[in-house]
Amino acid sequence: MLLLQYTEVDHRRGCLIGVRVGVTVEQRAAFGRSDRVKVGLNGVLVEVRKAGVVVDASPLPRSLCSATLWAVNQNESVEGAEQALAGLGGDSSRVTVRRLTIDDQDEFIELVRASADLHHPWMALPSAPPEFRKFLARFDDPLSAEGLLVCMRDTGAIAGNININSIIRGRFQSGSLGYAAFAPAAGRGYMSEGLGLVLRYAFEHLRLHRLEAQIQPDNHASLKLVQRLGFRSEGYSPDLLFIAGAWRDHERWAITNSMSGIVPSAPHPSLPIP
Repeated sequence: MLLLQYTEVDHRRGCLIGVRVGVTVEQRAAFGRSDRVKVGLNGVLVEVRKAGVVVDASPLPRSLCSATLWAVNQNESVEGAEQALAGLGGDSSRVTVRRLTIDDQDEFIELVRASADLHHPWMALPSAPPEFRKFLARFDDPLSAEGLLVCMRDTGAIAGNININSIIRGRFQSGSLGYAAFAPAAGRGYMSEGLGLVLRYAFEHLRLHRLEAQIQPDNHASLKLVQRLGFRSEGYSPDLLFIAGAWRDHERWAITNSMSGIVPSAPHPSLPIP
């Protein structure tokens, strides 16, 4: 993954201009720390300059252009972002959080089918391979959405999923949360711990300002979860989302980085500074 210290955001040409590119061990043969790079706002490498000369600007593999490229400043690293997800900062949580991949298809689908009664009518998750692949494709652009899994620290088994959807930068710096526990692990506090890790990752490393959650009024477990983590109620929206064949009313809840006490060391580079 690219590690950039940004110097400016070129909105007209749609790219970030950065210096001091550091890379994974496998990529050090290709890039040096003094190289100048341009990375598109969609995460695609635009240009590389070595000693002032433009060299091959072929797009890097998506694995090297994940959302963590937004997260890195002069005091951070990709490893730090990954540790925030994994909960390796000295905490005692029973879970870790990692990104959803195609390798999770079979376990994910099995858990969705086992959780049908728990999830209806609150949400609809993919229960067949074609649906799973469409669901996974929603996170192809990690700058607009991230699909995450809450996993048991001791076994690696999936306990639930959390998505950061509709990431909007600029003056908004916000994302929308979607989450679900799976039946075998429900009711044990794992989602509280997992969502706590996601909040830290979103606010400290993605440098979002705000996260929202839309929750159906009768989904008492979900309401208790966001209340436990310090979200505030911001209103009620009739017929907000189409779920399980009907338009469902939702309560709107949100939390900001200052409310959570997790404020990044610097604002995201896309935030306009007067």
